[in-house]
Amino acid sequence: MVASFQSQSDKPRFYSKLLREFLEFTADVLLNTLIIIGLIILLRFIFISPFEVNGSSMVPTLEHKDYILVNKFIYRLAEPARGDIVVLIPPHSPNTFYVKRIIGLPQEKLEFKDDQVIVRNKEFPTGIALEEDYLLPSVITRLASDSDKIINIPADHYFVLGDNRSASNDSRSWIINSTGLTPDGSIARKQIVGKAWLNIYPFEHFKKLPDPSYSR
Repeated sequence: MVASFQSQSDKPRFYSKLLREFLEFTADVLLNTLIIIGLIILLRFIFISPFEVNGSSMVPTLEHKDYILVNKFIYRLAEPARGDIVVLIPPHSPNTFYVKRIIGLPQEKLEFKDDQVIVRNKEFPTGIALEEDYLLPSVITRLASDSDKIINIPADHYFVLGDNRSASNDSRSWIINSTGLTPDGSIARKQIVGKAWLNIYPFEHFKKLPDPSYSR
């Protein structure tokens, strides 16, 4: 009789312990979930963001509906470089994002001759033609107008082009004219959101986006 009485008296303690362990487990799960959500938000808004490519302006490097990961932190540590594929906010549409490639750097001069970009800078004052092996052979690289125009890129600005030059709304289209917006078509560094890092979807397009090498 005593043993039976003790067993019944232990039941409230058992259920109380079980409830306490359940609550501790639930609190631990919730805490870890909140930490994970916080890290995702931190990555999303400060370090890395996904973007969808809209249009064919970066073919063949990127195609319509590709999803890319963009490093938003890298340009706090390093300067944007020629050949970087970047997500940017265009001067004419502050609520949209474009994906383009940096071609001209601050305080350089650019010319467009024989379907090539000629760069003049301190290293090459007489100019050097960029060898862009990421372009399709059929690509024609020209200004929208004023083919003899020399582009003077201001300090802290960049000249960007799409890889599919004939189907790209880029710095060439933004040069001031009857419809243009800036004297040189360049974008300010603050308009650059980040550097495209990975093509993640569709899976058959998965790849790390390479950094091209130029003769410069």
